Amino acid sequence: AHLEEPRWAEEVKREIKRGVSPLNPHCKRVLEQSWLGVPFEISPHDQKAFLFIWIGLNEGRRPPDQHRGEAESIFLAESFDGVFATDDNGAYDFACNRPKLGSARVIDSIDVLREAVAMGEISALEASDIAIAIEAAERSLRPPHRGKISPSYFQ
Repeated sequence: AHLEEPRWAEEVKREIKRGVSPLNPHCKRVLEQSWLGVPFEISPHDQKAFLFIWIGLNEGRRPPDQHRGEAESIFLAESFDGVFATDDNGAYDFACNRPKLGSARVIDSIDVLREAVAMGEISALEASDIAIAIEAAERSLRPPHRGKISPSYFQ
């Protein structure tokens, strides 16, 4: 992997671990990917800044009770001038409105697949098959992509 570490957040790893089951083998495969490196943990010094993001993602609810992985990932992307990747529509829109990210540094699965096609890592047909598999696994693609998945969508 050519991206600098950290590449993922601790809560995201925990969420993936909770998803491991015989019916969901993909989570186990994600956890086996060594290129992800060591998940980022928010330091006590940065807890306040993180908490503001997490509260914002929870529409002001205090204490926040959802979207911790997304909040950690947004904090991580902002802290390291990185990119935030999500298929959660609310988190996507929230992150696009963050001054340190904006729409240029927020991507979703379709963007990742399009980049993989552009780099020659996979074919457009493979990208389409992956997107279909995401939906078949009862994971949602963001609304702008729904009903449009075909190989030509990735070229």
